[in-house]
Amino acid sequence: MNYHQAISYLKKNRIFNLYLLVGKELLLKEHFLKVLKNRIFQNGNIPSMNCKNFYGGDLKTESVSNFLRTNSFFGSRKVAVIKDYFKIKPAQRKRLKDVIEKLVEGSSNKNILVIMSDEIKEDPLLNLIKKRGMVVEFSVPDFETLVKWVRNGVENKGKKIEEEAIYLLLSHRGDELLSIKNEIDKLVIYSEDKNLITTQIVAELLGLKKGVTIFDLLDAVKKKDKKRALQVIREITLKEPLPKIMFSMENEIKRLLIAKIFMERGLDYNTVKRKMGLSTHVLHEILVHLPNFSKIELLSMLKELYKVNISLRENYTLGILPLEVFIERFMHKNN
Repeated sequence: MNYHQAISYLKKNRIFNLYLLVGKELLLKEHFLKVLKNRIFQNGNIPSMNCKNFYGGDLKTESVSNFLRTNSFFGSRKVAVIKDYFKIKPAQRKRLKDVIEKLVEGSSNKNILVIMSDEIKEDPLLNLIKKRGMVVEFSVPDFETLVKWVRNGVENKGKKIEEEAIYLLLSHRGDELLSIKNEIDKLVIYSEDKNLITTQIVAELLGLKKGVTIFDLLDAVKKKDKKRALQVIREITLKEPLPKIMFSMENEIKRLLIAKIFMERGLDYNTVKRKMGLSTHVLHEILVHLPNFSKIELLSMLKELYKVNISLRENYTLGILPLEVFIERFMHKNN
């Protein structure tokens, strides 16, 4: 069951004694716990004595079982949350399973155990939860969902954000929602009285270098923006060595070619992502610009870059001239 389905269960007051929250998306896990507790303690006042976090490592079975076995003084249910579950020693995990199994068999005990884990492994207690409780998967959202999540997060705080600014934020902060949420909070404060969060504001907050970078060049190449590519190459060679620029261009074109081949073979999005070892947003950026190129054209570009490399090794005094010729030849669609 996914996060949204599990939340809908809670809203209908369908609450289990056992939960396994699996996956690396911590923010959604914490939100699920918050909704769960609010449903149990419906007046919004959550007694601290009724909720307790336990952590793996030297965790003793008795500490968890004693907490769950006794009834609450407040007449409501208790919630025990075990984090870092697989850091608990195997013998203790087996003992914990036996204790929990007896507790859930008792009709009078309505207390709740929640286990949080990055992954599912073979384990007696987890097998019990699969049979008697609910397993909720918290997978990393896809790129489109992340973009929507950022946009909604900013708009909920009374501001708007440029699309390119979202892409820039995701490219530097990855796909972990907690990290992105923290950046949104900082952006709202940093932008002060401005209603629109621009790409420049995001770049400043992320501490990116002012002026053009290799990423600007690669972006211009993917868009076949000849004018921009020539402008960037002339600026960037003042601060970056040519071999580094050449390597970056060659690597980007190789990625475009590999993606092109995979897509022509009919591979699905997730398979391409896994085979190329790319994050969701990086692959999305590649696929957006892929229609600008044919497979033959990408192969020709790689061959030409190889020739440029050879000419620069033989005569380094040529400077950026071979690269300018390369851009003039291949960046012809966006004149």
